[in-house]
Amino acid sequence: MGRLVVGTIVLAALVSCGDATGPTATPTPFQGTQPAGTYEAEASAVARPERSMLRLTTKDVAVGCSTAPRATVVVEIDPAEARDFVYVNLTQHIVAPSGNETCLEQGTRQLTVDLGARGSKASQVVVNNQAWGAKDQLGELQKCEAPFGCSGPPTDHCDQQWIDQLLSGVEVAPERQTKTVACDGTWLILDVDAVISGCEGRDGAAPPSGCAGKGTHARWFARFSEEDPIGWDVVASGDEAGCAVPDAEHLDVPRALCRDLPGREQ
Repeated sequence: MGRLVVGTIVLAALVSCGDATGPTATPTPFQGTQPAGTYEAEASAVARPERSMLRLTTKDVAVGCSTAPRATVVVEIDPAEARDFVYVNLTQHIVAPSGNETCLEQGTRQLTVDLGARGSKASQVVVNNQAWGAKDQLGELQKCEAPFGCSGPPTDHCDQQWIDQLLSGVEVAPERQTKTVACDGTWLILDVDAVISGCEGRDGAAPPSGCAGKGTHARWFARFSEEDPIGWDVVASGDEAGCAVPDAEHLDVPRALCRDLPGREQ
């Protein structure tokens, strides 16, 4: 049975010296079995070993049916931030429908891109509309994603950014107040007070009628997980004093962390 021979890497580095305000258009992402054509490729890793160089790692868009990826680079000024951005349009051509048994599997590929003189001065890298960065914009870059931005997650698990990540993944009213009662990096005790819109007390007055029992007023006990998804996971809640929380016998919360806590007022 014949096999499709995939060609060598083709690389285009087009550096624009204009002051346009946006990157070049990105092709449609590949989804399932589709006909031959050019599709958006995904960067699984991005590195900037030198100011004037990018190293992109990709996986074939359609395994075994893709030619070498192609990167088009445009350097433009972001008017809102008044600084140069490197925009990389990363694509790959599908030479046969996905699943064709005659295709030769290729797997992971790497491209090295020369950013040129102006690109070497750019402070931000964007690959197919996904920003990548690092503290000094050199070395292995990481995706810039909320809540950690381009600097990545803080090493201190008690940092507010980790707590914000926890709050973003639970159903809690946006009108909320939180207080870190205790944290040792493995366990977090967090008081949460959240009310639904329209039930806020005004100038010390009682909430409107009909709001009783609505919202969240609790003390959360969360354990930090090092496995995906990494972050805080709420494992118990209650309002009792000390360590008297539901299922306390199944938790290994250090007694010193919670034994002196006062009870919560509802």
